[in-house]
Amino acid sequence: MNLSALEKAMLSEMGIYWPHLDPDLKASSADMAPAPSKKTSPKPTSIAQPAATLKNVTLPLSNTKPQALVQNWEVLKTAIHDCQACPLGQVREQALDGMGNSQADCFILGETPSEWDDEQGQLATGDAGTLLKMMLRSIGLTLEEATPDKQVFFSTAVKCKPPRQRNPHNSELEACRGFLQHQIEWVKPKVILAVGRLAAQQLLGTEEALGALRGRTHLYQSIPTIVTYSPAYLLRHPSDKAGTWQDLCRVKQLLA
Repeated sequence: MNLSALEKAMLSEMGIYWPHLDPDLKASSADMAPAPSKKTSPKPTSIAQPAATLKNVTLPLSNTKPQALVQNWEVLKTAIHDCQACPLGQVREQALDGMGNSQADCFILGETPSEWDDEQGQLATGDAGTLLKMMLRSIGLTLEEATPDKQVFFSTAVKCKPPRQRNPHNSELEACRGFLQHQIEWVKPKVILAVGRLAAQQLLGTEEALGALRGRTHLYQSIPTIVTYSPAYLLRHPSDKAGTWQDLCRVKQLLA
């Protein structure tokens, strides 16, 4: 694999050192290199149980028909911002529907808006947001303005920040499920990348651990879906960045 200078820089920022990709690349410090891992045979592709189809979804807004939302992107965004279907609607600063290209080839699903996101009124802010952008750039994708093959669409499993950064309750995830399904239906991506356990479980309708979901290609309504660690998790566990790079490479291969 040939890496550009930008990709090498991004991998370096992520703390990943790959001597077999570039023999001349030198680690700036000994602790930059991930611990060697045992090689394993590729796992066979698995097919996750598809989530409910749109026609079976009951949206949080009882007076809005599903087909009305998928016909108009702006109506869908307004419905998300006005939603009061769960207690988060009473305590949130704002609802964050997503960002990026609504016709993107790659749909990125995160877990919840962060405290920084809530304050700024935009997803992918703070240190975790910066790392996510670096991860995407390392495989030629971006959250910045670009064509659908380069600019991703990024949203979260729940659209409002839970208080004190707690994990969302099942009822809160369920209240947002219809919105997520409509977003994917509208974007029609070629590939979905779920970053984080909650994102993967919400999307695939499973209680499997993230470690068990990684390394396989799942299907969400016939769309290839890859699961990886969230940027917030990687900031706390940098040794897992090497595994994330493998997941990102799989996304790049699927897009190609």
